[in-house]
Amino acid sequence: MIQRFFVSLFLLIPFTVAAQWIAPPDVAAGAYNVSHFRKTFVLDKKPKSFLIKISADNRYRLYVNGRSLTTGPQRSDAAHWRYDSLDLAPYLHRGENLIGVTVWNQGAYAAWAQLSAQTGLWLRGPGIQTDNSWRVWRDTAYAAVIDELHIVGPYEQVNAAAYPWGWEQPDYNDRHWKQALLTNDQRHLLPRNIPFPEERWQRFLSVRRADTQVPGGFVRGDAPLTIDAHQQAKILLEQGELTTAFPQLLVSGGKGAKIKITYAEALYDSTGNKHNRNEIAGKTIRGRYDVFLPDGGEGRVFQPLYYRTFRYVELAVQTGSAVNDTRREKSVYSLSLPRKCLLPLQ
Repeated sequence: MIQRFFVSLFLLIPFTVAAQWIAPPDVAAGAYNVSHFRKTFVLDKKPKSFLIKISADNRYRLYVNGRSLTTGPQRSDAAHWRYDSLDLAPYLHRGENLIGVTVWNQGAYAAWAQLSAQTGLWLRGPGIQTDNSWRVWRDTAYAAVIDELHIVGPYEQVNAAAYPWGWEQPDYNDRHWKQALLTNDQRHLLPRNIPFPEERWQRFLSVRRADTQVPGGFVRGDAPLTIDAHQQAKILLEQGELTTAFPQLLVSGGKGAKIKITYAEALYDSTGNKHNRNEIAGKTIRGRYDVFLPDGGEGRVFQPLYYRTFRYVELAVQTGSAVNDTRREKSVYSLSLPRKCLLPLQ
């Protein structure tokens, strides 16, 4: 008896989308940069559905009418670049609306896992797409904080005096911003094939150590930490477990101050060993860090572009004179650093 076997071979070819990309006009294609893009548009009524596709190189954070929605895209290579699909309808209203996008390229300091073709933003939705009607601003407030290996990419120093505060809000005046540049980027895009990163708020567990008086409600967000001018202070916060998150720091006042935010999985003893991760006595922190330079304004929020991984976070605060801050003679830090968005591995 002859048995017949049939073998079928299928090639799974993902749907691809030809993309029109835009970029800041004054930035080299592969250079380190952080840029903000804005697009206003008018709706006759609140939509029931408003589906968009969005991608960026290296990465983006999306805002709609001032609200931060998500970050992406998932990492991939230039031949298989990914885009995200979202419904913006819940965040839109009748009349004028704003889509804002922060795009950054890690440039020469890129993480080992971060591939890139060139800086750019791509977006397509009902009646809108990325073209040269978008406004763009290269944000010189950012400087890369790097180490020799840059395995995870650069951390950041942010100069608040140079940051365009409120740029993601609909009423921000962007008349001085530049016209976005249409690029010759012709890469095709593939849809995201892993879940979106989860984002939810969470507070730190405790203050483990401090050389200044810290209010009892500090980690709960109920009381600000106030530091006088011409002072130095260190506050060690603990999460209780290794955490991947976007920490936030809320600062009011403090012109001329410097805040160094160091992240670590454990502290080190004098011999350079970690040993018991729960113990901190006689130990010091070592790790990658961000720096925030306040400008004296109210309610300034620092949040790193990319997520950080840590159990411990040390705030090293060095205040200035604050003589130009007419509202107070002190540097006031109301820290929402205990607030974090938790993310899955991606």
